[in-house]
Amino acid sequence: MATLKEIARQIRANKERIILIYAFNSTGKTKFSVEYKNITKKKGGKHAGVYYNAYSEDLFRWDNDEPNNNESINLEILDSSLNQFIKKIDNEEPIREKLIPYNPKYNFKLVPVKADDPELGWASVVFFLNEEPETQIKISRGEERIFVWCFFLALF
Repeated sequence: MATLKEIARQIRANKERIILIYAFNSTGKTKFSVEYKNITKKKGGKHAGVYYNAYSEDLFRWDNDEPNNNESINLEILDSSLNQFIKKIDNEEPIREKLIPYNPKYNFKLVPVKADDPELGWASVVFFLNEEPETQIKISRGEERIFVWCFFLALF
């Protein structure tokens, strides 16, 4: 049986720009992703690509705004090495396009880090229903995973 490092080297030798690997739960996808990331780092330790795994999903965290009775619920986008790519998304449309096949029952808006400087990227995402755009909602865990996946697809 091949090791994760051997499989990562085989994938690295592949000339495709985007590679999607599917495996069942508990088979080591995240460990593999970390191994692949480590063998593809550029000199100086910089990442050579974007990797979507459990760590990537952890870059999004709910702020339920408990002190204010849940008035401003949002999905925070935590600071990471991905910010250089996230800044390149200049509006919601690339994400909306990726979400179309999933027919979401919600709408969303990206919230900039600083309202007067969109070049700094996005701080969070607020979700709402079209009929009540002023009322922020929390989407389900499944909807959140699909949203985050589409967010990452939009980076490409």
